[in-house]
Amino acid sequence: MLKQFKADTEYMYYSELTVARLKKQGITMIFSDLDNTLVADGAIEAPKQLVEWLTELSENNIKIIIVSNNKSEKRVKEFAQPLGLEYYYKAGKPNPRIYQTILEKHNQLPEETLMLGDRLTTDIYGGNKMGMYTVLVNPIDANEPMGIRFMRGVEWFLKIMVK
Repeated sequence: MLKQFKADTEYMYYSELTVARLKKQGITMIFSDLDNTLVADGAIEAPKQLVEWLTELSENNIKIIIVSNNKSEKRVKEFAQPLGLEYYYKAGKPNPRIYQTILEKHNQLPEETLMLGDRLTTDIYGGNKMGMYTVLVNPIDANEPMGIRFMRGVEWFLKIMVK
């Protein structure tokens, strides 16, 4: 059970996830968390480095889909639409239902899909339950709500337990 809280790989930032690494793993689709994974919580505009990374993925036929637990469609939509990204808000991660829905919609296999996120208890646990390759990144912004900061402590403990 605890091993489902362990990411397959950990990076400081999403940008360390290169096309070469993805192709080597056989990854053709990425489900990515939004807040504190790709941008700081609440950020609307994508920084230049993120736009370049997304462009490189697209040019190499690697599709990225935003899968966010954010309750505001407006927030997720305002970020994803200008980038031409498919998105899901109020995703309910780690519940496997959202992952299954997207996989079926795209006729995608879990083993060809990567879950990218900054949270062990939602992103990584959910991705591992579905049999996806999981990548944990450091949160972009340490300024987080109290509930998330509490969960970071729980996740720190889980990381120690699964080593």
